[in-house]
Amino acid sequence: MDADRTREPFDAYAAEVIRFKVRKLVGRAGFTESDREDLEQELALDFLRRAPHFNPDRAKRSTFISCVVDHHIAAIIEARHGRTRDVRREGPSLDIEVPEDRGNPVERVTDIDAEANRRGRSPEELRPLQLDIQSVIETLPPQLRELAEDLKTHSISEIARRIGMSRRQVQRWVKQIRRHFGEAGLRNYLR
Repeated sequence: MDADRTREPFDAYAAEVIRFKVRKLVGRAGFTESDREDLEQELALDFLRRAPHFNPDRAKRSTFISCVVDHHIAAIIEARHGRTRDVRREGPSLDIEVPEDRGNPVERVTDIDAEANRRGRSPEELRPLQLDIQSVIETLPPQLRELAEDLKTHSISEIARRIGMSRRQVQRWVKQIRRHFGEAGLRNYLR
């Protein structure tokens, strides 16, 4: 039997290739030193899953290891930089400290909450708006009225699943609701 096939799949060479590739990755693509151990473990696990597929007739073992690791790194980067997960799109951490009005440092999340409260409307200011919204909802056709009420507590996806319709159809109905609100002069309150 071939020596490559009898060799332990995860040996010192495989571990060294993974450590080397992770060392090159840290500091790039949004990965930090704190990601190092997780990356090494994830790459080792992927390699162990793929090791039984090694065929010495197609490539040397070192080439196989390098290709498997490189492909999984590419997959990790692609997943990390997907449109909704792109670390470059994220804002600063809410845990960092920023100077308060009086110069004292506070966590950013505290500062954001205080700003939202300063710009927020009082219950007295909200009451007429709530009445206006309710009056527009009451003028909607029954199907759209029910949808408008559901939108207060559920997402479009949840509503579509519950009523057995496509999300696209529910979104069409939402556009109709928006049109009614716009015609009633409440366009500024639509999200």
